[in-house]
Amino acid sequence: MVTMKMHIRSHKEPLDTEIRIIPIKKLKLDRDNVRFRHLSKDRPLSDAEIESEIWKESETKSLYNQIINSGGLLEHPFVDENNVVREGNRRLACLRQIERDFMEGRIEPLSPLTNFTEIECRVPMDSIAPIDLDILLAIWHVKDKKPWAKLNQASHIYDMRDRRGLSYDDIAKAIGMSKGAVLQCCKSFEWTTEYMKIYKVKNVTCWSFFEELYKKKTLRNWVVNDRRNLEKFFEWVYNEKFPMAINVRKLPDILFNLDKQLGRDLMELFNLKGKNIHDAIGELATHDPSLNNSFFKVIQRIRKRLDKMSKEELREMNHMLAKKKSLIALRDKINEITKLQ
Repeated sequence: MVTMKMHIRSHKEPLDTEIRIIPIKKLKLDRDNVRFRHLSKDRPLSDAEIESEIWKESETKSLYNQIINSGGLLEHPFVDENNVVREGNRRLACLRQIERDFMEGRIEPLSPLTNFTEIECRVPMDSIAPIDLDILLAIWHVKDKKPWAKLNQASHIYDMRDRRGLSYDDIAKAIGMSKGAVLQCCKSFEWTTEYMKIYKVKNVTCWSFFEELYKKKTLRNWVVNDRRNLEKFFEWVYNEKFPMAINVRKLPDILFNLDKQLGRDLMELFNLKGKNIHDAIGELATHDPSLNNSFFKVIQRIRKRLDKMSKEELREMNHMLAKKKSLIALRDKINEITKLQ
């Protein structure tokens, strides 16, 4: 028997595990798998439903072929004392399909069928605490191995905070993330779940709008400092004011415009029925061409750099004729262009 200690939390005793050979017919898919939790709001998915969802993922077929070509698994699934596969659900789904395909004559692997039906699994010798399992899954699927989709990562980290009671610092230290990244996951997921509840939305992809909201410091402060602003943002998302989540990054150009009257006009346009962020930014671009024109973006960067010239740089320019000539040439060219009718 092969045993191994897994060090999960430094202040706790390591988890003792062993390698056991378990028939795949005894293994069960994880009904609490974070990747499918959003599909099981009314009732937990059945084992067959989870397997069906796994086969909807594009990478499952590639893993199926890799397992056949390798003659078995390259990595042990992690299985709890109840034979539930806590890590390795996609591998189990592939093994089940390999057995079915073999029995029905669709494939003929070069390796013995038992390589795919009697598999080595890593199993805790004692029951594993839920909090330790969550930490392990976060290490495997947020920091290491193949990461989950970002939404699933955020959901899992949020649960570690909300269900397990870990602090932001505890989560960051346990899985090797920065505290800021943990906060981003938790807060954006918190806003998402609140929005979905208020507007009875079922599509969890709306999470990406709230991830963008948190990422932008000015927007984050805007909603954190005034609850009404968060409610306003909920309404904008629901009314499709942002065709894509990335469009949220443009919102500060409207909200915090230095020209107060222009800012009010842009917000009025943005809030009109049938209008969205593109319409407001398009109007803003008539006042600031650098927003949608690469040439004027360069001009703006040059102007900002000129504004930041230090006294030392100015003195140096007066003593270096080439630098002075370069600026004079730029000035003359701009004068020439602006005089054109």
